[in-house]
Amino acid sequence: MVDKWGEDLDCYCSAALQVDNIILTEMEFDVSGWIEVYWIEKEIDIADLDPLTAPLNWTDLADNAIEEELLSEQQHNVLIHPGTGQKVYQAIYQIKMNCSEAFEMDSFPFDRQCLNITTNFNVGKYNFLRARPSWVHKTWGNMDKNQMLKVCMGDKVYRLYQMYDPVIEISDKFYWRLCAERKLAYYANSVGIPTFFILIAVVPVVTIDVSSVADRLAYTTTTFLCMITFQYYCTSLLPKASTRSHMDSYLLTSLILTSIAVLENGAIMFFTKDDGEDTELAKKIDFWFYVVFGFGVIVFHLVIYGLVAQDYFVDSWKTIFECDTGDEPYFPQNGYSTKILKKIDGKYSTVDPSKA
Repeated sequence: MVDKWGEDLDCYCSAALQVDNIILTEMEFDVSGWIEVYWIEKEIDIADLDPLTAPLNWTDLADNAIEEELLSEQQHNVLIHPGTGQKVYQAIYQIKMNCSEAFEMDSFPFDRQCLNITTNFNVGKYNFLRARPSWVHKTWGNMDKNQMLKVCMGDKVYRLYQMYDPVIEISDKFYWRLCAERKLAYYANSVGIPTFFILIAVVPVVTIDVSSVADRLAYTTTTFLCMITFQYYCTSLLPKASTRSHMDSYLLTSLILTSIAVLENGAIMFFTKDDGEDTELAKKIDFWFYVVFGFGVIVFHLVIYGLVAQDYFVDSWKTIFECDTGDEPYFPQNGYSTKILKKIDGKYSTVDPSKA
């Protein structure tokens, strides 16, 4: 873009950020760090040229920030390039933000996320460069020569996530996309293994005589209630959402298996008669049911383990970037307009603004 003096307002931005926390249930993340901005201009008030839209009123660094804080006073410096003598302006910020993020939950817990920071850099006035220009000297700032965005993790995030190379998108907005992939160890230990043992715990009911229907039902029903309680605990770890994740499907399948065991114990009483052939048939049916049930649970988990090892459930980053755009369904839709509530003939109705 060309400014009113007939010169391009070239601008270069680099940042070193740390993801301090990812709050899954609230769909938020905390980030802090340093931002460095460089640009060239004529002898005009340096603050007026700051690429942020509101540099002197620190409330608007990112569109999706819930809270923002400037940890130290922003700096504006005039630097002289040691090789060319060119005058370059520099702005430095130390920031801390709490940002909202609509997590993609369909693949949870095998998911990858783009933690987006939609900055309010003035892309209409400034031409943000995609690489470090020669007029930004290599000794200036704390960033590597060709690294525009450096991201690290705090202790809380490191234990649960793996960070990948971040992505910068410059279009109608200036986006920082911090790429994170969830580690499975926590959910395997906290959800997968307990669920497996709850299901296996159903099998010992076969040792209770088929004629003791009440005892058998008490055993399997207790296991069923245990599964329901555990499922309630697992859902409390997740944000409230209408979409069904892989974890939801896994827990629902496990709940169906335990309910089948309860139904089998209720149905077996129709085959039990004292000292009759039906009782022997019931014992055989019961024995082979739980043999199949036990092996089925083991095979079910082995198949899941094999698919997880092959990254079957993990979407590619290409898919993530295609889904994580401004066209997502929770943004305002086209074709809708605001209605006006109006009282007509003593009754309230909604009408178009042009007819109000």
